[in-house]
Amino acid sequence: MKDAVIVLGALVHPDGRLSTTLERRLETALKEDRRQRCAAFILCGGIVGREPGSEASCMRDFLVKRGVEPGRIRMDENSRNTGENLRNAREIMRAEGLASARLVTSDYHMRRALYLARKCDMRVKPVPSPGPEQVSHRYKARARECLSWIRLLLCGNPEKASAGNCLRRRTKSFKEPGHD
Repeated sequence: MKDAVIVLGALVHPDGRLSTTLERRLETALKEDRRQRCAAFILCGGIVGREPGSEASCMRDFLVKRGVEPGRIRMDENSRNTGENLRNAREIMRAEGLASARLVTSDYHMRRALYLARKCDMRVKPVPSPGPEQVSHRYKARARECLSWIRLLLCGNPEKASAGNCLRRRTKSFKEPGHD
């Protein structure tokens, strides 16, 4: 049985250009498909910030321009974070009858993505794309990833919109001794 290649979204600039991170993820997905053809590409990412369209639709355009048949592309245009990406990809896989997938995301992001995929009971094989080459960008990406892990550990729910919401909920649930 063939599997899917899931590509997690990343920044699309307001002018429609894909970020280097997103281009690298898509190039990695194409290489993986050439190595072993997948049944479908599942492209994950909604509209975040000032993007001109969903990350998934921008990724679709990139892949189609490089020869991928549109009929092999499935899109999740509603997710705004990694947890939602994977939950929605799982539903697409179920609807398509796909039992496993190769998960493409940046090397620095892969560990958390795999953790969340396991939480979604998904069978995925990691296919990391290269992270930023510039040292300062690499540190920034890893710092953001550390903050995402902290938010995940504090909230326990990857779909929470912000760390602020999580911290407010934690504060409200804390009871001092003697204040039942």
